[in-house]
Amino acid sequence: VKEFPRGPASAALVKLAIASGGHSRFRVDGRFPSSAFAELYGAWIERSARGEIADAVLVVASASGPRSQETRFLGETGFLGTEVGMVTVAVEGRAGRIGLIAVDAALRGRGLGGVLLRAAHQFMVRRGCDHALVTTQRDNVPACRLYEQAGYVIDTARNVYHFWPLAS
Repeated sequence: VKEFPRGPASAALVKLAIASGGHSRFRVDGRFPSSAFAELYGAWIERSARGEIADAVLVVASASGPRSQETRFLGETGFLGTEVGMVTVAVEGRAGRIGLIAVDAALRGRGLGGVLLRAAHQFMVRRGCDHALVTTQRDNVPACRLYEQAGYVIDTARNVYHFWPLAS
């Protein structure tokens, strides 16, 4: 796991960010256009990668596959690869906050989500955090399972409703 260099998000990161929202209320609400959903999550990862709304984007990269525009130099090891997993982390006082987390669909179920979550926790601890927060939907069973396995408990549950005024 490496910290993604501050700057524009790669195409692989944008793809992962959009995948991370598969259970979001913006994705499942049929009245919210899918293009707007993709644009929203694309902006989220772009702003995170630039350091505007996240302190770090931590990535797992794969050396396999063709070299392309989304290939990056990652860390002093000289490891070249394409991002196959990511997590965004922000520090707010003594709390760390997970924003987005995703693993490439072809690699899910292999423990990469747990690796990313542990790396996020280490990042938070190094910055003085004593607890972590995350928001997700209850029907996002894989994410809920990941957080529960890491020791997270539900602190607050709330319903969010979209209001779509009738066209006049």
